[in-house]
Amino acid sequence: MKKTLLYTIFLPFTFLTFAQNLTPFQDTETKKWGYRTGKGAIIEPTFDAVGSFYKDYAWIKTGKDWGIIFRDQTQYIVEPQFRDLKRLDDHTFWVKDKQKMWGIMNYDGAWMLSCQYQSLAFWETYLRPKNLMYKVPLPDWDTLLFQKNDTLGLMTRKGEVLKKLPYNHVVPFEDTPNFTVVCMLDAQGFGTKWGMIDKYGQEIIPCIYDDLGNHWGEPGFDNKSRRLNSPTIFVKLDDSCGYYNFKGEMIVPLEKCK
Repeated sequence: MKKTLLYTIFLPFTFLTFAQNLTPFQDTETKKWGYRTGKGAIIEPTFDAVGSFYKDYAWIKTGKDWGIIFRDQTQYIVEPQFRDLKRLDDHTFWVKDKQKMWGIMNYDGAWMLSCQYQSLAFWETYLRPKNLMYKVPLPDWDTLLFQKNDTLGLMTRKGEVLKKLPYNHVVPFEDTPNFTVVCMLDAQGFGTKWGMIDKYGQEIIPCIYDDLGNHWGEPGFDNKSRRLNSPTIFVKLDDSCGYYNFKGEMIVPLEKCK
């Protein structure tokens, strides 16, 4: 259901006005927000918060709820009903409902994935939390990590599930963006085991180890990347230790730890 917005439009200048940039402004008396150009208010200040227009769309907030408007229409594209919105790409966005569940919707207001997930995050932004607030996700960011009840999994940005993970915890692997470490617990929450998966959920290192970490091997330095050479992955099982490379090949078999 769509709701009519209040516009101040001078018909002879309609096309000229909308061709110009709409910028947010706040009414000093009501403290409400709207949009205007140099010729005056185009969308009257009736919102509690607004975002800048991007690709002709803008986030607006009424009370505690966010919605979306289109710059040259007199209707909401998505009525204010969500507690949070995040841009997925130029066609879709993810939304958080009042029950704090996440889903995916397109800019026509049609659901691609209903709100049923406790969390959704790009694989890349999950591994690099400091970069979480990109306004426009990079085109090759195509894998999402989701949590649904006690299940973790991976899906495409279109909501197609790639794989449900048999783990209940996933953490980034130090400074390596293409891989992550997984933690697997038994039903009682004990028995932590470690392994490694890639962004498609393929197990690179079996999730059977008591410990796992980055090991840089023989001393060396790459002047171009400013990083140590010869990275390997240390693993420990009981009192035995070994090493993998990032292809998942065990390069030093397990033997009693020194």
